[in-house]
Amino acid sequence: MKILNLIVAIFTLSLPIEVVASVEIPQLSRIQNEVEATKTVVDPRIEKLNEFFRNYSCPQPFRSEQYILVADKYEIPYTLLPVISLKESSCGKKVFRQNNWWGYGSVRFLSLEEGMDFIAKQLSSGKYYKGKTLVQKLKTYNSVNKNYPSHALQLMSKIEN
Repeated sequence: MKILNLIVAIFTLSLPIEVVASVEIPQLSRIQNEVEATKTVVDPRIEKLNEFFRNYSCPQPFRSEQYILVADKYEIPYTLLPVISLKESSCGKKVFRQNNWWGYGSVRFLSLEEGMDFIAKQLSSGKYYKGKTLVQKLKTYNSVNKNYPSHALQLMSKIEN
């Protein structure tokens, strides 16, 4: 089938423009759509997070794409969970609960992805966080360390710049 599509495309390219313009070839438009679909734009936030993780010697894989996906899903800053993971567990180097890189109570997660999703959802719409500003959320997240919000915001800003 791919060979047939290629032959149709080559044949179409050899026709005069007037003929091509007047003839609708479904295979050609499908091929053009496939070519457009393969043109992927790399999200620049991925490299920003990767650089952040490298700068703090975080273990690989960095999971930058997953952090961005859950942040977008729950409409929280994409820098928030990575910063919390750095502050709470040195990006997973010092984990006290299974797959809980974010120091969220005594909760254990089956996977890091489950943990990311759970924490992002809590920060977005959990009963202790919903309707709060980012600073208020950070104060709630770690109410013991009074410098937690300002330090977290500084780290989040470093990722962006």
